Amino acid sequence: MHQQSNACPRGAIALPAELIGAAPSVQRAADVARRAAESDQSVLIVAEAGFCPECIARSIHLASPRAAEPFIAIDCADDHGAVLRRLFGTERHARVDYEIALNGSALAEVGRGTLLLAEVSEMPAAAQLRMSRVLRDGELRVRRALAPVRFRLIASAAPSLDADVRQRRFRPELYRRLQRLRVDVPPLRDRLVDMPAVIDAALAEICRTRQIRCTLAPAARTALGALRWAGNLDELRGCLGRLVDRCTGGIIRQEDVLADLQQIESHSRGSSRAAASLREARQTFEREYIASVLIIRLAHDRRGADSRDRARQSVSKDPSTRYYAAETSRMTTITLAPIRLVLPLAVCASLVASATAAQTPPAEAIESMPIHAGPVGLRPSLLITSAGSDSNVFNTAERPEQDLTATIVPRIVARVRAGRLMFSYGGASDLVYFKELKDEQSVNFASDARLEGNLGHLQPYVSTGWVSSKERMNAELDARVPRTQRTISGGTRIVVASRTTLVANVRRFDLDFDDGTEFRGADLAHNLNSRADSVEGGVQLALTPLTTLNMTASWQRDRFDSAPERNSNTIRITPALQFDPTSLIRGTVSIGYRRFDTLDPNLPDYRGVVAQVSAGYTLLERTKFDLDVARDVQYSYEDLEPYYLSAGARLTVTHQLVGRFDVQAFGGRQSLGYRGTQAGGETRTDRVETLGAGVGYRVHPQYRVGFTWEENRRRSDLRDRRYDRRRLFASLTYGT
Repeated sequence: MHQQSNACPRGAIALPAELIGAAPSVQRAADVARRAAESDQSVLIVAEAGFCPECIARSIHLASPRAAEPFIAIDCADDHGAVLRRLFGTERHARVDYEIALNGSALAEVGRGTLLLAEVSEMPAAAQLRMSRVLRDGELRVRRALAPVRFRLIASAAPSLDADVRQRRFRPELYRRLQRLRVDVPPLRDRLVDMPAVIDAALAEICRTRQIRCTLAPAARTALGALRWAGNLDELRGCLGRLVDRCTGGIIRQEDVLADLQQIESHSRGSSRAAASLREARQTFEREYIASVLIIRLAHDRRGADSRDRARQSVSKDPSTRYYAAETSRMTTITLAPIRLVLPLAVCASLVASATAAQTPPAEAIESMPIHAGPVGLRPSLLITSAGSDSNVFNTAERPEQDLTATIVPRIVARVRAGRLMFSYGGASDLVYFKELKDEQSVNFASDARLEGNLGHLQPYVSTGWVSSKERMNAELDARVPRTQRTISGGTRIVVASRTTLVANVRRFDLDFDDGTEFRGADLAHNLNSRADSVEGGVQLALTPLTTLNMTASWQRDRFDSAPERNSNTIRITPALQFDPTSLIRGTVSIGYRRFDTLDPNLPDYRGVVAQVSAGYTLLERTKFDLDVARDVQYSYEDLEPYYLSAGARLTVTHQLVGRFDVQAFGGRQSLGYRGTQAGGETRTDRVETLGAGVGYRVHPQYRVGFTWEENRRRSDLRDRRYDRRRLFASLTYGT
């Protein structure tokens, strides 16, 4: 079997779904595959039933210098005589001094290409002997001439191959020559943390093959990722293939997944079932989606009951249509009605019982990005927002000015993999338009870059970021004034155990306003131009595949260029909890302690609780709740009140209506508690309130049009700080 394809750049292997993920075992296998693409050594791919070793072999072939040469796959589990004829062109014994490959045989046709021996442990003894001689001598007779062996050999086998060698069912000398490089593919049950990326990559393969567009709703991805997938990727691909066939509207929802698996379960009633405790389920999966897991796993277990005998099927030309399954577990039948009662209880239990923490979410896999080729992935997006009327452009208490405005935000995220290194870049531009107030127009830029390495247990990184903007900095500095922000950081993660990682980071942040920039009589460059240096260390503990606990301690030094009376030192102790973005409860929760020590004796210190919460929950696939809470110390532009304690919360509720329409409502409140330098001076507290609602229509899974009404108001003891503002605007999003 030959296949000619466009080759990747040398060493830049396009990893198949089998080797996608951040788990250490997957990274090791991917690293071996990359080394194999750069060498001529023979390769042994060891994988359970349900994976496609041919996909891995083709990826290695296409990333190697042999990409333009033939790729031939032989199924060694075929009839013994057929295997000999396919390899050598004849079943007769070879001569004593050399092996013969007749015209039309694989060994004669492969030339300088790649030969894959699939299911090599099933190779007949005679073929094992003859292949061993070919590899030992490095030559064979082709077309009446003795020629050197110049092909690359790749073999695949089940993990039982090692036992076959020990029991002499497979020739040890051939085994040694096959595994110069060995790729061990971990089963899906051992890489639950990678399931979202694997599912997205498998779905992308199917959609690309069938030339259609289809996406997964977050809850549907969560449900699929919760399964054990005894049949590994073949079983997952089969399920996704059925879901794609039945998909309407371009989005696969959780109820589609449940319907598919329950339909399969209905054909297997009568099978014996064993009980599984809720405690075991909690140890394996997230509490917030226990209900979905129990339903789906029941159907899953029924599906794989009698498929072991199919594990020796021949190599398929379309891997997405093949299905292998291993031994299945059994569970007690659970009906849908009780599950609907269990779900809210499980969600509440998870929120009450879990410690709070935060962690940087893993970066998106290249293979799941909408545009990717080999080691390069791109995710473009476009946002047109605030296209409408603003009743108070400057947020003034008296004589507010109204204008028509719009903001266009193109963004690009790029990722490039080079061996053990990964480079990421993100860039965005805000094009802000005002019809009458031309001076308020601006073009704002933001970019960041990150280079990280995966050296096994040691995972260092360096990153930098840059912002040039006139946008409002926060609710306190309520003016469009130019500023520049620069960030540089570096650090490392040290994996000390399968669930435990040590983290160390250093960071520098510079804030600069243009000279002469003023707001309400305050010189912003004098009061706010500063540098912040910080050092952070902590430990990350993976409580479950979808929940990570962070315990972090940090020290920070803030130094101001022209206002040394604002200088301070900070110590933070922050436990944090992160829920995976694909789970029903997602986001981060961080509640900790901050000791903010000012160097000016006239300025009061702050010691107390700080918090950062950005969490969401999806109810019945149609209603999303997003909660943002923040409490921390911020520097003020005010001359006599250098800092304030900001505390606020915002709740957004989005409900999916029938069809492609959705409605949204949101509300929030923020308090700004100022701390002054005047002896005996009173602390004032301003309050900013936001309320709004909107409606949206999703034209396509990647396109959404929305209309929003929003009202903002600020209340303060100072009259000139008060304002009311109303906006009615439209928005268009693509790729977000």
